[in-house]
Amino acid sequence: MTMLHELAEIESRFGESAVDDVRKAANLMLRRQFLFAGDRGATHAYEVLTSPRFRIYFASLFDALGYDLRISEAEQWVGILPDVHLDWFPRMRAEHTIVLLVLTLAWQEEVNRGGAESRAVVATTLNALFERTSGCQRPLTGRPWPRHA
Repeated sequence: MTMLHELAEIESRFGESAVDDVRKAANLMLRRQFLFAGDRGATHAYEVLTSPRFRIYFASLFDALGYDLRISEAEQWVGILPDVHLDWFPRMRAEHTIVLLVLTLAWQEEVNRGGAESRAVVATTLNALFERTSGCQRPLTGRPWPRHA
């Protein structure tokens, strides 16, 4: 199998295990889009992605794939976002956007009350979220959301 020039350089400088680590970290980012240092099974990948040895490689790799690599060492997360100048990625439907907004509201209210756990995790239930949206109407139409049996 042919290896990217940059990966061959990583292998010559840091060894074959470093190439395996880089590949695993890149694969995990493509599957999850965001990683936190404390996520189960993601700690080593987070360390590889934020390592100064590989940061330029990952930024170039994800740029070539149409993503922008974002790293917050203070908050201990790393993520990839679609390049806003490219129109390659599907847009979210209005219903999905509203669900995310409801989740954001529930999270923010719980954080404001001081109910967040470590790493700003907030626990809720599907029923609690459903109750928040039960009185909502669809944007633009003003009609209620359809009820599925």
